[in-house]
Amino acid sequence: MLNFIIIRRKIRFMLSQSTWLKIHRWISILFALPLAIVIVTGLILSFQPVAQHVAIKPGALSEAQLIALIQKHDPKGEARSLFMDPTQGILSLSPVNGAPIKIDLSHGEISTKPESFSAKLFSSSRRIHERLLFGLDPLVPLSTAAMLVLIALGLLMGLPHYLRNDLTSWHKWTAWTLLPLLIISPLSGLALSFNVTFTDPLAREPALPLIKAVQLTAAFTEPANILFIANRGGRQIVRTMEDGAVKSYTAASGGLRSMAPNWPRLIHEGNWAGLWSGWLNALTAAAMVLLLGTGLTMWARRSFRRRKPRAAPLSPA
Repeated sequence: MLNFIIIRRKIRFMLSQSTWLKIHRWISILFALPLAIVIVTGLILSFQPVAQHVAIKPGALSEAQLIALIQKHDPKGEARSLFMDPTQGILSLSPVNGAPIKIDLSHGEISTKPESFSAKLFSSSRRIHERLLFGLDPLVPLSTAAMLVLIALGLLMGLPHYLRNDLTSWHKWTAWTLLPLLIISPLSGLALSFNVTFTDPLAREPALPLIKAVQLTAAFTEPANILFIANRGGRQIVRTMEDGAVKSYTAASGGLRSMAPNWPRLIHEGNWAGLWSGWLNALTAAAMVLLLGTGLTMWARRSFRRRKPRAAPLSPA
C-alpha cells in the first residue's frame, strides 16, 4: 500500500492536477456514447441471472418428463442441443439443419405464444452489449479499456477532501466507495473479449445423444436446473443454474465431469452467487451510469455556461 501511494505521488507530480483532469474528461467525452450503450445494456443484463434464479422451481421438471418431451418432439433423434428458458417456460430443441423446435413446458406441446418482452429485452441487450451497433464490435474492448484508464486517472487525482451535496462530491465518492467493483467489472469484460478463462483447454470428444446427456445430468442435479446442453469448442457442454450459481459440465462416454469455473465470465455476468451476485452487478452498473452522467453534466455545465458580460468601464465625465 505504501509503495502504491509513493508511485501515485511520483506520477501525479509529472503532470499537474488540472492536466490529469483534462485527460480524464476528454477520454470520457470521446467514449461517452459507446460507454453509455455498454453500461446501460450491462445494467439490464445484470437482472437476467436474478430472473432465471427466481423462475427455476425445484421439482418442476423430472428426468422422465424431459426425456418424454424429447422423444415426442424429436422421434428421429436429430436434435443436437437443447436450451431451456425458465423465465418463459420454454424448451428449445435444435437440430443440425432446420429451425429450433420450441416446446411450452406448461403443457408439453409446440409453443404458440410470442416471445416475452423480457426475453426480447435480454437477447437484444446481450447482442448490443457484446457487439454494439452497425458493425462497431472493436469499440467494445476499446471502450472497456478506456473505462479502466478513466479509473486509473481518477486514482491519480486522489481522494476527495470534502463531502457536499453536489455533483462533484457524488461523482468522486461513488467512484472511491465502489472502487473494487468498478475495476473488476471492466477487467473481467476485457478478459472475456480476449477469451481469457484461466482454465485449461478441453480435449475434443464426440457428443452423446441428447437423451443420454440428460440422463447423466439428472444424476448430478435436477433437470429443471439445465440451461443448455450444446456443443462448444468440440465438446458437449452442459450448463446448469444450481442455487443461482451457474455450473458447467462436460458430457462424455465416461460420464459427466465438472468443469473448472470460468471466473471472468461468472463474475462479469453475475452468475457466481445467485441473487447476491446479480444485485451486485446491478449496483456496479448503476454506479457507472451515475459516474458517466455526473461527469458529462459537470463538463456540459462548465463548457456551455453563459458568461456574464463584463460591465463596460465608466467614461470620465
